[in-house]
Amino acid sequence: MNKKEYILIDVICEQYPVANNFIYEVCDSGLVELTIIEQSNYIHENEVSRLEKIIRLNQDLDINLAGIEVVMNLLQRIEELESELSSTKRRLTIWQK
Repeated sequence: MNKKEYILIDVICEQYPVANNFIYEVCDSGLVELTIIEQSNYIHENEVSRLEKIIRLNQDLDINLAGIEVVMNLLQRIEELESELSSTKRRLTIWQK
């Protein structure tokens, strides 16, 4: 585990005007994975963009955590369907030749 790949939650809370409690609630809901290193709480850098979306949904659109879970699940499903559609289109082009 490379500690450089993780961002301390306190740093995230300074960068984005958000309370620690909200970050912990997001982690408890399973939307973002919390990692504990040397008794400090971190989030992996790959999860930061997802966390940014969640913060924007909460602050800009005033969506509560339950609503954010629904939105994030729908966005994930859309990405899966787009990937499936792309794969199907590639297979169809093989048969058209």
